[in-house]
Amino acid sequence: MVRSSTRRPLSCSELYRDPRFFHGIALFNKGDWYSSHDVFESLWGDTSDSEKLLLQGFLQIAVGNFHIERNNLNGAIITLSSGLMNLESFRFNVLGIDINYLCIITANYLDAIQKGQDLRNSELKRSFIQIDTG
Repeated sequence: MVRSSTRRPLSCSELYRDPRFFHGIALFNKGDWYSSHDVFESLWGDTSDSEKLLLQGFLQIAVGNFHIERNNLNGAIITLSSGLMNLESFRFNVLGIDINYLCIITANYLDAIQKGQDLRNSELKRSFIQIDTG
């Protein structure tokens, strides 16, 4: 999606108020990886640089999980690793999201893939975005 050059990029607080943000998170948490990717991508084009990295991390983790479902483990390793690297600077709560939790779960999943564990019967939680609603 190409953003109009006359529009100002969304700030962090504006991103948090954008309904697409929570819609993308809801799709992500349902495991609808492809749709969540599309929503985060549309937001990515409308945000300022500091928020782009956060959304890119979400995008990459969604794509990594999509690759897992398609048994493309090499693709999963590459995109999950990239997503973790992009979220590394956000290892705290940002926009009410526990980034550290998402990173820990994703890193555990990535480790299991790299060790050749059968993920179909795994007790590992898949990547999940927790939001502080309080």
